[in-house]
Amino acid sequence: MLGEEARQNAVKCIMVARKYLSQGDLASAKRMALKSKRFQHLPVADALLKQLDDIQNPTSPASPKSTNTSSKHSNSNKRSNHSTRNGAGAGSNSKPQASQRDSGRLGSEESQGEKENVQVRYTASQARIVREVRSEKDYYKLLKIDRSASKEAITKAYRKVAVRCHPDKNPHPKAEEAFKKLSTIKGILTDERKRRTYDRFGEEGVSEAGSRGGGGYRHNRFRSSYGYEGSGYHAFSEDDIFNMFFDTGRRRRRGRQDRAQDDGHPRGFQMAQLVQFLPFVLILLLSFFNQSHKPDIHYSLVRSSEFPVPRTSPSGTEYFVSYHFNRKYSRETSVLRSLDEMADAEYFHKIKESCDLERVVRSKSISAAQRNKEGGAQAMAQRLRQAHNLATPSCFRMNSIIDAQA
Repeated sequence: MLGEEARQNAVKCIMVARKYLSQGDLASAKRMALKSKRFQHLPVADALLKQLDDIQNPTSPASPKSTNTSSKHSNSNKRSNHSTRNGAGAGSNSKPQASQRDSGRLGSEESQGEKENVQVRYTASQARIVREVRSEKDYYKLLKIDRSASKEAITKAYRKVAVRCHPDKNPHPKAEEAFKKLSTIKGILTDERKRRTYDRFGEEGVSEAGSRGGGGYRHNRFRSSYGYEGSGYHAFSEDDIFNMFFDTGRRRRRGRQDRAQDDGHPRGFQMAQLVQFLPFVLILLLSFFNQSHKPDIHYSLVRSSEFPVPRTSPSGTEYFVSYHFNRKYSRETSVLRSLDEMADAEYFHKIKESCDLERVVRSKSISAAQRNKEGGAQAMAQRLRQAHNLATPSCFRMNSIIDAQA
């Protein structure tokens, strides 16, 4: 545990050092890099210290003018370091201004020499893998695997790419961001539901389903595997409906309740409010009573080992039941009719959820295309056309069902 904590502290120090380097504060950057080595020796710390040393002591030949500039920079840096060690800054105005000038000069010199130092900071291969991970939206292409790859193959491919983006191995400033994205990709592709969502709707669909579904899925009381994929939604339970009614009632009547209390009649109003809720309570009680006396019927919209026998409702919805279902309920006309209706309702519900998600993805794609100004007006118009033309097969199917019932 101590070794892991030391490594985490060392990585944090490296991140702070890079931040100071980007701001031009070389002294603070070097201090944090050395502090990182006190926690744990990481190769990236040595690379950062070498980069700082190259910036402070350039070895490339320079003209007399650049030599003078470098000398002035070195002297100013020494003065800055000396004032820092002696506790400078206790109310002096000139020293902070000088420090700011030095930082600005260092940042300018760093940006001018960035092309020369890029070989020292990170290799072209390291920069390329980070760029590919951050920009690629096709997870399978990024990991170089088939869309039907197993979890073991996905994990193996993930490790192969992730090791090249790990901050301890890759000193690129965006390496940590790329590494986190790879971890997210692995989590999506090794989760059956999230993977189906990604395969159907892509990266936008995964993020949208996660935000709507809260990162989890809830099953209804019928152990059903839904035939339409990619949904992070869940059906309302009896508790959800009860809370929805009561919360709505409280919101609608809050103002009137306050006025009633001001008039000196709070208890009478509360009783009237409870009386108004009695019908909903009775409905919920009757619903629970009816459900408790219904036969335990299980079905699925997709074939499985548990539900292998196909059935088709009068409206054309195909679903599957267990082997013993026909033997047990073949003469129960009311049960069969009820099951057909439930399968139809569930199928339509999942179609509608998928349609809603398709519309959200298309809307987000249109907004992203409108914000993206790269490539000029022609490229923007092409992206907008592609976004508007995104297919919505679930919406087409839902409209077909509605038209057939009309």
